Amino acid sequence: MRPDVALIDVDLGADNGFDVAARLHDAQLSTSLILMSTHAEQDFADLIALSPAVGFQPKFALSTDAIRRLADPRLAG
Repeated sequence: MRPDVALIDVDLGADNGFDVAARLHDAQLSTSLILMSTHAEQDFADLIALSPAVGFQPKFALSTDAIRRLADPRLAG
């Protein structure tokens, strides 16, 4: 499978979303990786900046439009 977008929760129990994002990026799938969490973005700001993800979206604000804007920066205007 080669999805256009992958939503990755930063808190995955034994694993963490940052490691998953790195592995998916290393697999060169051309998938836009979006991190998400119930925690605030500032709680993970440094890790988000270092990750290969195109961005972060808090779960309470998760929507189709938010995903589209992160996956395709041309829509951010």
